[in-house]
Amino acid sequence: VSTSHIHSDSPCIGTGSANYSFGSDIDGENWAAPPSMGCDEPSVPLAGDVDVFIVSEYTAVVPGRDLTFSAAVHGEVASNRWAFGDGASLSNSAFVSHAWSTTGDYHVVFTAWNDDHTDGVSVTVIVHVADGDYYVSAGNPSPASPYTSWGTAATDIQTAVNEAGKTVGSTVWVTNGVYDSGTAATPGYACLNRVVLTSDIVVRSVNGPEVTTIEGAPASGGGNGSNAVRGVYMSAGVLSGFSITNGHTMASGDSVFDESGGGVNMYGGDGIISNCLLSGNCASDDGGGSYGGSVNSSRFSGNTAEDDGGASCDGELSNCVLVENSAGGDGGGSRDCTLNNCVLLGNSARGSGGASSFCTLNSSVLFGNRAIDDGGGSCSGFLNNCSLSGNTAGDRGGGSCWGRLRNCIIYFNSSSASGDNWYGGDISYSCTVPEASGDGNVTNHPLLVSASHIHSISPCRGAGSTNFVSGIDIDAEAWAIPPSMGCDEPLAPLTGDLAVSIVAEYSAVVPGRELAFSAAIQGEVASNRWTFGDGVSLADSVLVSHAWSTTGQYPVVLTAWNDN
Repeated sequence: VSTSHIHSDSPCIGTGSANYSFGSDIDGENWAAPPSMGCDEPSVPLAGDVDVFIVSEYTAVVPGRDLTFSAAVHGEVASNRWAFGDGASLSNSAFVSHAWSTTGDYHVVFTAWNDDHTDGVSVTVIVHVADGDYYVSAGNPSPASPYTSWGTAATDIQTAVNEAGKTVGSTVWVTNGVYDSGTAATPGYACLNRVVLTSDIVVRSVNGPEVTTIEGAPASGGGNGSNAVRGVYMSAGVLSGFSITNGHTMASGDSVFDESGGGVNMYGGDGIISNCLLSGNCASDDGGGSYGGSVNSSRFSGNTAEDDGGASCDGELSNCVLVENSAGGDGGGSRDCTLNNCVLLGNSARGSGGASSFCTLNSSVLFGNRAIDDGGGSCSGFLNNCSLSGNTAGDRGGGSCWGRLRNCIIYFNSSSASGDNWYGGDISYSCTVPEASGDGNVTNHPLLVSASHIHSISPCRGAGSTNFVSGIDIDAEAWAIPPSMGCDEPLAPLTGDLAVSIVAEYSAVVPGRELAFSAAIQGEVASNRWTFGDGVSLADSVLVSHAWSTTGQYPVVLTAWNDN
């Protein structure tokens, strides 16, 4: 009935143990035998003065969105009641939430009773329920507060965010444009940002990231520095449908809030990024693209961190693509992250973990990443149902170094020192060579038809363990029982669009010298075939090499098929 006191009918009365009670309860009264749970031993009469307060972070909200309230009560309380001004009420709760269906002003009344206050002691707050749409248009000639129409739209995002942040659940609609003006400091710190989002609101582009850009800026001398501008700082809310580019951090100050997260910093809060393109951002410490928070259905490309996590650090990423990001330390793609159903391609680290370092990855692809040190694909990670191929390490473990891998494919990787596919760690129910010592491992050719997908007759199909499977496969399909190894569960029919390209470092060579090619295929693939223009062909391989015996021009053709 308050944060300290329980109702006389509470199941916590008399259910504690006398072995752990001492002194007196919160009211200075003796404990019963056996005592109650909590700090209160309810005894009669419940008497004395009562003071009541309502605590709520917000008093304005959009229809249908819950507001949370708590009761701050001083004194011995027998019971309480909340009334929300719309006919709804709730009794004997210290913490409540409520949503109103229509706009208007509502009196929220909290009343508490005891034996000296039989009429109750009450307190009231007024909640304003209003429509919460705000608008931003970079070229609007006549912006006017509160920016609730396109005709009065703000010309920069931060101005509208400041207004919308007063009402929980509001949406800021941003139309096409490059938003590269205005700055706001990270709360409590010095790094400047193009947008600061600290309220539970949604900031959404109208037409998507291809035409709506939040652009940071380097320091006046170039790169990271004292007056650089990060893209976005978020401790709450949702940001959806933006390209976030050219964000930079300070080169000194707090290592997390001033120097990390060149594109977006969400550390310590509950911010969410979705459907965004994060490119060309830079951090002087960790997380070139993002630091902290949750990122969904987004793409990271060309971001750099001077230390760890070229694309992302210390966050949770789902259904994201990380391509050609780089780190001066560890984790060219990610460091200390959890990644679900992600694709990591062509990332690089000057330290360890070309794609990932100290990360947990589920149902993900690591292809064509490289590390100067250990773990071309992953270093010291926990990987479940992942496919690692075409990764390279300057030292140990081309695919993985010191990782725990379950239900994985670790094939066609290379190392300049030892362990082309893996070095050290703990590997079970996985396809790799040489055979690892754990349970359920196989060495058969996996029949990869792309970096992510296996052929329907692959020996990896149904060879995994249900003990380590989670979520869904890379195509958002359910895992079979038992599941396949790798990130793909090949389930007929294999349908949808296919995009095919050939990756090769060179396209000119002397006779007799091999060239290496890799297949970059997006979509559900049933099979593939390479032809080299000299009568030679090869089927169902993602990485191939070929040499020509005579001079000439040879078309190298990669073809992929599915049921469409």
